[in-house]
Amino acid sequence: MQKQKKVSGLRKEAEKRLKPDIIPIAKLSEAEVRKLAHELQVHQIELEMQNEELRKAQLLIEESRRKYLDLFDFAPLGYFTIDETGLILESNLTGAAMLGIERSLLINKPIAKFIYSEDQDKYYLYIRTVYDGEKANACELKMVKKDGTVFHVQLECSVVHDAGDNVRQCRTLLTDISKRKQSEIRLSAQHAITRILAESITLEEASSKILQPICEALEWDYGEIWTYDQQQRILRNTETWHIPSSKFSEFKDVTKQITFPPKIGLPGRVRESAEPLWIADVVHDSDFLRASVADKVGLHGAFGFPIIIGSEVLGTICFFNREIRKPNKGLLNMMAAIGRQVGLFIKHKLADNDIQRFKENLEAIFKTIRDGIILLDRELKIVEFNQSARRICGLPDINKARGEKFELLHKSCKGECVATLKETTETKLPAEKIRFECFNAMMSRVLVSVTTYPLLDSNKQFNGCVIVVRDETQLAVLESSLQDRRQFHNIIGKSADIQKVFSLIETLADIPTTVLITGESGTGKRLVAEALHYHGKDSGEKPFVVVSCSSLSDNLLESELFGHVKGSFTGAISDRVGRFEKAEGGTIFLDEIGDISSTMQLRLLRVLEERVFERVGDSKTIKSNVRIIAATNRDLRINVSKGKFREDLYHRLKIVELALPPLRDRREDIPLLVEHFIEKLNLRLNKHVESLSAEVQKIFMNYTWKGNIRELNNTMEYAFITCGNTVITLDNLPSEFNSLRGRDKRRIETGKINDRQQVVQALEKAGWNKSKAARLLGMHRVTLYKVMKKFGIKE
Repeated sequence: MQKQKKVSGLRKEAEKRLKPDIIPIAKLSEAEVRKLAHELQVHQIELEMQNEELRKAQLLIEESRRKYLDLFDFAPLGYFTIDETGLILESNLTGAAMLGIERSLLINKPIAKFIYSEDQDKYYLYIRTVYDGEKANACELKMVKKDGTVFHVQLECSVVHDAGDNVRQCRTLLTDISKRKQSEIRLSAQHAITRILAESITLEEASSKILQPICEALEWDYGEIWTYDQQQRILRNTETWHIPSSKFSEFKDVTKQITFPPKIGLPGRVRESAEPLWIADVVHDSDFLRASVADKVGLHGAFGFPIIIGSEVLGTICFFNREIRKPNKGLLNMMAAIGRQVGLFIKHKLADNDIQRFKENLEAIFKTIRDGIILLDRELKIVEFNQSARRICGLPDINKARGEKFELLHKSCKGECVATLKETTETKLPAEKIRFECFNAMMSRVLVSVTTYPLLDSNKQFNGCVIVVRDETQLAVLESSLQDRRQFHNIIGKSADIQKVFSLIETLADIPTTVLITGESGTGKRLVAEALHYHGKDSGEKPFVVVSCSSLSDNLLESELFGHVKGSFTGAISDRVGRFEKAEGGTIFLDEIGDISSTMQLRLLRVLEERVFERVGDSKTIKSNVRIIAATNRDLRINVSKGKFREDLYHRLKIVELALPPLRDRREDIPLLVEHFIEKLNLRLNKHVESLSAEVQKIFMNYTWKGNIRELNNTMEYAFITCGNTVITLDNLPSEFNSLRGRDKRRIETGKINDRQQVVQALEKAGWNKSKAARLLGMHRVTLYKVMKKFGIKE
């Protein structure tokens, strides 16, 4: 009814505005009337179309509103709107969940009701600063859920003003930072404990200091240490600490007067179980003997953990709180770690009294350390050296060498270490000579590093010297072998061809030139494109966009690459950003570029030459700053000669060609790839496969691999699925490998393994477990012993 009145009012207003000199319809000719009627009908249709557009716009607005509400409700932050009096006007679902209350019940509730009592002043001070218009950082404080649970938040407020610059509302964001705060608090507590234990001389001194930092960091109100008397088999309270409060004195007085045998009371139960114990509320715990006095002074939540050395419990530490606390696994683990830390402290203090044992340990270290250690007196005569020094330097027996001048024992070497020693004696400072060749008394060549340390007396006078000789021969060999890289980003291989690819990628990574990657299907062209992009500087901040050119029709590919504007073709209901725009400033990878049509070749050529393009249906030119990497498994030169591919585009793409070899031309990489796939598939399929049998290894090395690495990966996955053991055998391979199986599937005999290194690698991988190594090699354990004997391999 109201709508009809509104229409009627509009009509009357229109009639008033009607010009008086308009010719009445009655005076119009029939043709003019028909023309007027036609124009009215057209106008009516236009109005209907406009109404339809308006209806669609309203639907889009409604959809956007719903999406906004979803984003609002399910955002990871709590969002609240609060009026000037502190009442909650609005909340999202996340915010309501943080406070543990239904959203509808929050409305018109004061936000301060959920602020932890001790942080109320902090909140009001912060909110006053915000309302005063002063710049304020986010505020960290504690809040309380409906069920009483306390949690930490970061609170950030902003004030919304009306047109008159009067304050209307305060928008508040809450971020739950409980996990971070708990980690900070626990780390702080452990640091404090570590510092106290390091600085304390006795257990009594540590006990008097350790309770306070734990209580303050973890918000306990009362703490106590109980030590176990082995003779009387009771626990006595030796230390207490509590926050400033006179009412806790009564609880402390009662504690001092009692003792607990094992299994009785909180200290006794913890001591007996040797495990942490959590009591949510001691007042209602029938086994807590001090419940009445705890109720009187207001203590509820309690936690106790043992002080342990090895398997022996030396005592317990107990904490109490005025709140009812729920068990916290993270806190349990941390407090157990503190108990072990205190136990270690006691152990170390007891060990300090055993000087003889310390001396024996020091002597053992001196004898067994792999570095050569030589001790000289002030005249540079030998006092002592260990077996490693004798082995590395070829020194005689210590009984013969003791008292001899050090330099006289090195007639066969170049004297590099003597020069280093001379430097130390002159400067009274350590000296070092890194990696030089040395020939010992047996004329064996070794690569060593030497460091000399002066021994100074209390008057800083030279009193002798220590020479440390490190044999780095094996390390140098290992480093040399590792110079041949076996992995670059996600590309695996050590062959000469793949090493050239690695080097070329490094060269091209920061050069924004166009690259054409060629190679058969499954050779890893996309991985190379990713390596070219991500190995460059600041690659993490630049986009990497992939387009598969063969999977899209001409029209779709054009729209996908360059984007389109609304209405440019059927189905173009809105503007769309193309892949070139998405890749701006980064890299676009055009896979299977050899499959695009001549029309698309022409458009792509313009982008390469002029670095500009237009969206489909738009005349506006867009500049492009994108590096283009293209890939194909076709021979584009043949396609050019046949007229299927533009020669000018081919030369534009082929500024640098990166040709990937097929797997059959890099067979030495197959074991590395197999090892990589074993690791990956074990993780993905939750398997425990360790290796391939020798027969499968041989088949893999001889197979043609027409599908290249992709086929190898698929074959490995099939074998993993069918394998129920730790070694993949011939029975686990797909059917296409049947023709390659040998008739004799018996285990490998001694004469069939000619690679000594293969056997050593299997033994090392198996930790020199002969049975496990034999399984890895696909042979019997007895056969493995014969092979080891043949090659002279000893553990």
